Amino acid sequence: LSKQFGVLAMGISIFKKETSISEDTLRIIAKIGRDTVPSMIEGLVRQLYIHHLLQDGIPNPGLFTAGEISKWTRLPLSTTRDLLENLEMFFVVISEIEGHTPMFGISPSIVQLIERSGIYTKERSYALKDVREQHESQVPN
Repeated sequence: LSKQFGVLAMGISIFKKETSISEDTLRIIAKIGRDTVPSMIEGLVRQLYIHHLLQDGIPNPGLFTAGEISKWTRLPLSTTRDLLENLEMFFVVISEIEGHTPMFGISPSIVQLIERSGIYTKERSYALKDVREQHESQVPN
């Protein structure tokens, strides 16, 4: 699939008479890639990534219950659990048991892929802005 996206990017660049693949063309390819992932899975991965960013400085960052993820994605709990188990098999999601509760998070390798590809650039800037505002509100004047 990545080879096909590369060929598509080259084709778009040739069509646009670009000498190399531009940032604009890469954004188009990222959008196409995002749109090819089933919406439930994309929404779940996006929410895990955003909440991973929002947990700056919290113990066990990036680990959440299936119930929390279900609430964020607005998916039924059983569907959320099934998706998390499937994504764990593909190393997209990691899990740990805390007490008797399974906790889930986005795998570090997927975070790196997301950040290198820039597919959630807008979401990242909003999340980091929220983190900065939280820190500023906690600093005494």
